[in-house]
Amino acid sequence: MDQSVGNGVFQALIQEHYDGLSKRLKQLARYLLENPERLALCTVAELAGEADVPPSTVIRLANALGFGGFSEMRREIRSQLHYTGSYTDRVQAAHPESAQQGTLSPLIEKSRGSLQVLEQSINKKDLLRAVSLIQQADTIYVMGVRRAHPVATYLAYGLWQLDRRCVLLGGKGGLHQEEAAGIRRTDLVFLISYYPYGEETLWMQEHARMREARLITLTDNEVSPLAKDADLALFVRDAEVGGVRGLSTSMCLAQGLILSLAKN
Repeated sequence: MDQSVGNGVFQALIQEHYDGLSKRLKQLARYLLENPERLALCTVAELAGEADVPPSTVIRLANALGFGGFSEMRREIRSQLHYTGSYTDRVQAAHPESAQQGTLSPLIEKSRGSLQVLEQSINKKDLLRAVSLIQQADTIYVMGVRRAHPVATYLAYGLWQLDRRCVLLGGKGGLHQEEAAGIRRTDLVFLISYYPYGEETLWMQEHARMREARLITLTDNEVSPLAKDADLALFVRDAEVGGVRGLSTSMCLAQGLILSLAKN
């Protein structure tokens, strides 16, 4: 592969090839989209262990994306990330078992890293576009189930505080379809979901399109089904410790949207 992978091009490569990948390769591709810094830091064996795939899967993915091998793929993602952390930071990131043990400290450290990734990767034009879509909407319908529910609740709260007409789609009693019956083409639907994506949220995505409403999605990677056909897709990669994902990055982005709206 001759061309250099610049900002966003690695993600675009995965998007381009994703549908044709095997189940194992898709599993690894999702992991790399959510944790690109791990590709920059880990060996084949370490990366395979973290993604729960055989080491050969790492090599096969590199080949499937058009790279000459793992080393070339890692070199290109390193140039994309422009990682400038200290040597100690990099060693601890590559070997998390040697970092400070406990529950809170690792989560704080990883959340800090996720926020830095958000700062580097977020497109300011996307934030302005989100603010514009919200301002133009008659009513904003917000939905997030399970882990995404706190983010949706905060976003709705912020919109209410700004006197925006907002409906928080909670689906109590299994009535999410009835709650969405009033969505019109002049409205905006704001959906939040992460892998594995909520069936209710995916249904709402289709319903919003059927109603010709505008659609903003907040999700975890570029191959998320919520990124498909959205007027605007925003991406966050929240920190994970011990199989439990935080919400600090998602909340930060939601708060940023509310602050931007308040200034306009």
